Amino acid sequence: MALIDNLKSLGLSEKEAIVYTTLAKLGWATVLQISRHCEVKRSSIHRIIENLRQQGLVEMQLGDKTSYYQISNSDNFRIILREKENSFEKARHAFSELKSSINVVKQQFGATAVKFYRGKRGIETLELKMSLLKNTNIYIFGAMKWISVVGDQFAENIRKRHLENQIRIFELSNQSLKVKAADGQITSGWTHHSAYIKCCWRHRLIDAKILPIKDDLHILPKAVILYTVMGDEIAALEINNQTYANFMRQLFQLAWHQA
Repeated sequence: MALIDNLKSLGLSEKEAIVYTTLAKLGWATVLQISRHCEVKRSSIHRIIENLRQQGLVEMQLGDKTSYYQISNSDNFRIILREKENSFEKARHAFSELKSSINVVKQQFGATAVKFYRGKRGIETLELKMSLLKNTNIYIFGAMKWISVVGDQFAENIRKRHLENQIRIFELSNQSLKVKAADGQITSGWTHHSAYIKCCWRHRLIDAKILPIKDDLHILPKAVILYTVMGDEIAALEINNQTYANFMRQLFQLAWHQA
């Protein structure tokens, strides 16, 4: 069994290893003699012998009425081993090139990952996650639906985080978010953080006839987040793909200049 296992390690099939081992015991032998000493069908031995001959592991001698076979010099296994080593080197080189090619493709197109958030806790988790992006621009097609889920107090805390982390918001919407400035003071009816309005927030109004905005869509540096209504609650999809995010940012900028 050890000999058969070793032969299989060198690339021979189990039946090839059995026939080779039988020949090693018999010396010169016919196919009929080989079949009598091993559990391989005679019809299969002809094909196996031919495969072994092509590999240089078996020699053939013609008799008067039949052919005789015996194993070749065991040094021929060195040739097989060398060929396998060469094949392995080619495979390793091909694998190295494949990794490089995949990395190039990933850099060009980027891998895509999609995450799903649902319910108040899910939306809060997503908003907190976005509020940690320091010194970042976020572009928003705004419908303001997320605020009705998380509430005004939570929304105010998010705006405070934006201010602390120097996150700049560029928001397009179909509804006017009025802001008053008088005597150096900025006031609005939707936030108490005047510093947020002054330092973080830029807004433009776009006619719904040009671009109807019915859901909130946030464009981050490497992801796009879409809020959508599902029954009585809002869910969100986070699509992580830099190429897609870049494309959506370009569309936002086109709409921004028309607003």
